[in-house]
Amino acid sequence: MHQYVAPKASPCPNALFRPLLRPFLSSKLLTVSALSPFSSLDYACHVFDQIPQPNLYSWNTLIRAYPSSSDPTHSFVLFLQLLHQCELFPYKFTFPFVIKVALELKAFQVGRVLHGMAIKALLGSDIFILNSLVQFYGSLDLAYGGCL
Repeated sequence: MHQYVAPKASPCPNALFRPLLRPFLSSKLLTVSALSPFSSLDYACHVFDQIPQPNLYSWNTLIRAYPSSSDPTHSFVLFLQLLHQCELFPYKFTFPFVIKVALELKAFQVGRVLHGMAIKALLGSDIFILNSLVQFYGSLDLAYGGCL
């Protein structure tokens, strides 16, 4: 009997499939399975787990899909796993997704940490990140009655 050994720590439970070797095809399949109106996060996780070295696009797709799930905090878990497992640092499209999750979960300290990380990564002036931060701090101001 052969036993399957996962090549990397899986951000999704039940990583049971063989790795996908075509990056473009796996990215498209991941996008459709995670973000389409007919999406299935379980299937998206299976697809993600088959990618030997997921790129930032793949990580972002999964991070972006989790806020509408039953466990939106998993976006933060995926973001932390991205920081530890991916060779590349998150880029201008990653931070807005995670900042939005921080806003939706009212995790204001996490949002502030993400803001600091974006500044340290020299992404503090990016228009996508700035837009997310304006929404984040605007809601923070409303939540605390203007007392930042």
